[in-house]
Amino acid sequence: MIELPPFVEGVYLVGSSALGDYREGVSDLDFVALLRTPPTPAEIDALAAVHRAHRRTRPSLDGTYVTRADLAAPPTAAPSGPSVHANRFSPATAFAHDPITWHTLAHHGVTVRGPEPSTLDIHTDDAALVSWTRANADSYWRPWLRHSRFTLLRDWGVTWGVLGLSRIAYTIRTADITAKTTAGEWALSVYDHHAPILREALRLRRGESQRLFPSRRTRRTAAAEFMHTVLADLDHRA
Repeated sequence: MIELPPFVEGVYLVGSSALGDYREGVSDLDFVALLRTPPTPAEIDALAAVHRAHRRTRPSLDGTYVTRADLAAPPTAAPSGPSVHANRFSPATAFAHDPITWHTLAHHGVTVRGPEPSTLDIHTDDAALVSWTRANADSYWRPWLRHSRFTLLRDWGVTWGVLGLSRIAYTIRTADITAKTTAGEWALSVYDHHAPILREALRLRRGESQRLFPSRRTRRTAAAEFMHTVLADLDHRA
């Protein structure tokens, strides 16, 4: 992580690095930073300067700056504040103010500096987590699948679609959060008739070389069929 000013009380890793699934050259570095108080204009400028100086930092940074009061409330109630997405700093957004971030920080967060997450009052609500995740399936994944004809021909598209939707299904069915790789492994037992495309997505995630499909087109068909199956299953469980 980059060096942050002293008014930042704590820094925590969330996302793949906290869930044990960080992949060099593929994963971003997701973080939550804890501010002592709501930031002043001067402090926002200081944060902007830090991130501007690290625009080319790799891995890319995604994160949000919040206060203790923000974490104690439902994430959707947190006011807009400083955030970073793909190394680009924004002074006031609600980026990452969602149950996934709060839940991951509370249960899996890795402390870079500051008090341990277990000592913080972090609002978590399993029902809200499931509801938010279901809404994400409708607002993001259904449209993504409808427009995935070319994306699913690419390796990253297969990994993103198959393992990403596996994570969605895992959270909706368990009210918990897991990483892409472990979600894919879980899906092998739940959607076992789609095992070939799940193994292919896991192979790509792990960087293994032996392809499991004869062509990208047949792989695309299998990936789309799996995603349609998962979405139909989630509809059935609504």
